Amino acid sequence: NTPAFSVYVNSDQTLADNVDTLADFDTETYDTDSVYNTTSKRFVAPSAGKYFFYTRGRFVQTSISQYVIAIRKNGSEIAKRYIYSGSVGTTIFTIQYFSYDISCNVSLSTDDYIDVYVKSDSTAGSTITFNGGTVHSEFSGYKLIT
Repeated sequence: NTPAFSVYVNSDQTLADNVDTLADFDTETYDTDSVYNTTSKRFVAPSAGKYFFYTRGRFVQTSISQYVIAIRKNGSEIAKRYIYSGSVGTTIFTIQYFSYDISCNVSLSTDDYIDVYVKSDSTAGSTITFNGGTVHSEFSGYKLIT
């Protein structure tokens, strides 16, 4: 199905505490019709229709935190997922990783855009890392056959 794209965060992204942040999906794995802009971090629909989107992210926990990942259409959330990390772990493991995904189907008009925002709300008020790399953080999508 085309258009289709898959992008990932090339390098770890630091998230300020309790701030909605545009995920830095800056590296393309593929982009069949040049529909993803690595500068604006957006997919722009070349034609109207129904589309499927998927995103995955991994957060590095250093304190108790709530993590949020959201897919947005033209700046408004259309899919959102929360996870609460709980305690930091044992004396053996002081860092934990939280990875989760979300997907959605959505009707788009020509030039509608889709992007992904992430947020971490740490009880310690600290910054959190959103992991880069093809395995850890990805955003992809394609037009469904209609």
